Amino acid sequence: MKISKNLIACAAAFAVAAAAAAPCAAREIDVKVSTFGVYESKYEGFEARIVTPIVTGLAMDSIEKEINAKLAEKALEMQERYELEALELMNDPFAGNGAHTGWFMDYKVIDGDARFVTLDVTETNIVASSSTKRTIMNFDKETGMPVTLASFFNEKADAVEVLSRAVRDEMRRANKKHKGSFWLAPEEGEQKKDEAAAGGFSSIKADQNFYVDRDGNIVVCFDKYEVAPGSAGCPEITLDMKKLEPWLKAEK
Repeated sequence: MKISKNLIACAAAFAVAAAAAAPCAAREIDVKVSTFGVYESKYEGFEARIVTPIVTGLAMDSIEKEINAKLAEKALEMQERYELEALELMNDPFAGNGAHTGWFMDYKVIDGDARFVTLDVTETNIVASSSTKRTIMNFDKETGMPVTLASFFNEKADAVEVLSRAVRDEMRRANKKHKGSFWLAPEEGEQKKDEAAAGGFSSIKADQNFYVDRDGNIVVCFDKYEVAPGSAGCPEITLDMKKLEPWLKAEK
């Protein structure tokens, strides 16, 4: 079973060529996400479906090139991992005819705040159970530039700390209603209750996945098993923007 890498290589080449061909003059901003290509493989118990998105219409060709190269690399990496795992299982005398593996990557554009185009790329690996990882990218429709969490906060605010505190508060509120909904690291002075809590959530990452919903609320997103049991899927925490007002940038 040989997996062709031509499609993904072409995606990266396309991004480079588009950037090289772009004129120095100001570009027309029209942010769009579309499907560059789809790779599919199905053989006995092995299956893969890898959809590669491409982002166009950003303000800067260098940023557009970098983003599309990363998306192409992500798809290529998944193809290679699928091929390696499938070959190992086929050559494993102990795996038997019941061996199976599934590798899937797809995307959607989140129907959120009308100011942004939000790309949500999901990677799923299925063996005995499944693991899911998301990569969310937000783009401002007006400026044609990527949007980060820090861009919502004024210069006096430590965005990571402010958001981490807000997320912890929401998780505690959820745990009071349904015990064990989230794995939370103990606060200073609290006694460790279990191993899950010991390694539980304490802070978001600087590049934490998020989007802005239709009501203008920041929604912080986590991968499966990152902060909660697998039954929770990929948890999302919607923040109360009124509580964040002291640290937010003033509306223009």
